Amino acid sequence: MPSESDAERARADAMKRLEATHEADPRTSPFGYFSGDDWEGGAGMFHWFESEDALMRGITQDLPSAVGDLDEDELEEYRTELASVLQTFPPGKRLGSKCFSALQDALSGFQSLEWMGTFTDLCKSMDGWSSKVRADFRAMSDDDDCEAEDEDLAQSARPIESDEVDEFIAYVHAYGF
Repeated sequence: MPSESDAERARADAMKRLEATHEADPRTSPFGYFSGDDWEGGAGMFHWFESEDALMRGITQDLPSAVGDLDEDELEEYRTELASVLQTFPPGKRLGSKCFSALQDALSGFQSLEWMGTFTDLCKSMDGWSSKVRADFRAMSDDDDCEAEDEDLAQSARPIESDEVDEFIAYVHAYGF
């Protein structure tokens, strides 16, 4: 078992990696997830990775470190449970809805996993969560304090245009706080 200082250092290193993946550019690190506190109104953020494998390592190894009230044994148990979820899904199939749901279930009570996919998915997919992020982005572009209205949702949720990417990335980096 690692010493207390080893455990603290490992948690600090994981938190640094979480900060770095939050600040990563999704054009060069296109695999991502959005997670946050598992309570209503909790803060959340996007994290971006260079590969699907790196994304899964981030979820199973670093994300549990964001749960500050776990002791080292609980943290290791949590990581082991998340890793066992991934074992049931082959590489290349882990961005699908079944793996996402299984990870959500495993994280429940500790973290809320709201979205997982690629930056292209976030920019173009018509799934409800990606569409809502794009609609909110466009609403913020039009009026600093409004959310997208239902009647405008279809238009404002349209895929991100090439001339919107830089602004959308800036929005995504601040999203959830």
